[in-house]
Amino acid sequence: MKLKLPIIIVNFKAYRNGSGKKALRLAKIMERVSKKYGVSFGIVPQFCDIRMIASEVDLPVFSQHIDPIEHGAFTGHVTASTIKEAGAIGTLINHSERKMKLRDVSTCINIARELNLVSIVCASSLTEAKRIARFNPNFVAYEPPELIG
Repeated sequence: MKLKLPIIIVNFKAYRNGSGKKALRLAKIMERVSKKYGVSFGIVPQFCDIRMIASEVDLPVFSQHIDPIEHGAFTGHVTASTIKEAGAIGTLINHSERKMKLRDVSTCINIARELNLVSIVCASSLTEAKRIARFNPNFVAYEPPELIG
C-alpha cells in the first residue's frame, strides 16, 4: 500500500474505545472520512488488532512499536516480521510512552528497512530529532511531551 502525503497518523494507544470491535468501528469511520474528503489517514491500533483492521479497512496500518530483535527467545517482544505478517505496512519507533536507547532506535529502523516497513520515529526534542534523522528513517515525528495524551 502506497502512502498518500500529507497523512494524519492516529494512534489508538490502549484506550478502551480504541480496542477490539470499537477499534474496527473507529477505523471504518476513518476510512469513510478518507474516501469522502480525500484525507489520508494511518491507523496505529494495538498489536492484537492489527490483523483485523488491516484485513477490513483500506487504510495503511502501523504497529505501535517493534523491538530491536529478530526471532528467538524473546518472550513478550514484538518482531517487525510479525507485525508485517499481521498486515502492518510500518511501525512507530521510540514513542514518548515507549522510549528506546538511540542504538536500539537505529537497529529498529534498519530492521524495518530490510522488511520494507515504513518507519515513523518519534522525537521529543529537536536535538533528538536531528540525531534520529541521521539514521534515515522514513519519517521523524516531533512530539513535544506536553502535547502527548
